[in-house]
Amino acid sequence: MNAQIAPVVFTHNGVASTLSTTVAEVFEKPHNDVLKRIRALIPELGDRLGYFSQTVIERENPSGGEPIKSTAYELTRDGFTLLAMGFTGKKALQFKLAYIDAFNRMDAELRKPAPTYLPPTTLNPAQQSALQQIVARRARSSNAAHAGRRPP
Repeated sequence: MNAQIAPVVFTHNGVASTLSTTVAEVFEKPHNDVLKRIRALIPELGDRLGYFSQTVIERENPSGGEPIKSTAYELTRDGFTLLAMGFTGKKALQFKLAYIDAFNRMDAELRKPAPTYLPPTTLNPAQQSALQQIVARRARSSNAAHAGRRPP
């Protein structure tokens, strides 16, 4: 596995995903070969077509001109798994393990409960009045208790 390229997993519409270009880079395969494998899988998927979503990416122009727009595929975890399981060898195993870890980290993040914030406590008018009466009674009884004492 190419040690320079870490598997990139991102979320799209709340789903952990990756790109076919990343798969090609990490496996050090021509992107066209990865596209051919994906296109060979698609007719066999039936109702699971959502595993692969065709997209357009911009890539660097080797002659230095304007970026080139190219077809790529966004893969869900299941799409990645389906594609990568067809790859073999030591590099494939390392890649699969790294992606499993990346997808699991992303999945764990997505499953974390949203932080809960307690709204500031607000007293309704009846509670405010009751609290004011309690404070007033204590203040009067405190003043009365201190009235009979001589200052030091």
